[in-house]
Amino acid sequence: MRMSRVLSEAIAPASGAALWIKRAALVALGVAAMAVAAKIKVPMWPVPITMQTFVVLSVGAAYGARLGMVTMLAYLLIGAVGLDVFTSSSAESYGLAYMMGGTGGYLLGFLLAAAFMGAMAARGWDRSFGKTVLSMAIGNVII
Repeated sequence: MRMSRVLSEAIAPASGAALWIKRAALVALGVAAMAVAAKIKVPMWPVPITMQTFVVLSVGAAYGARLGMVTMLAYLLIGAVGLDVFTSSSAESYGLAYMMGGTGGYLLGFLLAAAFMGAMAARGWDRSFGKTVLSMAIGNVII
């Protein structure tokens, strides 16, 4: 199957040191978006959700599988060292202790969902409304 370019690949520059600077900036932007989205709660019943799922799937689709997964890994590493980037982390529960709790599976799902969305976007599934909705629904199931 013919692979398409994802959004981050369409943004210049495409080679050299500038490419690495662009990638680092995109990862930092994605991590910041995840940290902010973790604190935005959407009231749902019986389980409240945050805007993180939207950011995970959007970053995956825009960045591609590898860069999306690297972004989620960077987010998890920053949280693992104790920065308050997770939804309900607190002074009593942060870092690895928080990650090994009840939300650990969701955090792992972020990695997989970002990679899945990036792979689908590279196959052109982000070019039509129906395929985008279907791939995002599958991404939510992965999370």
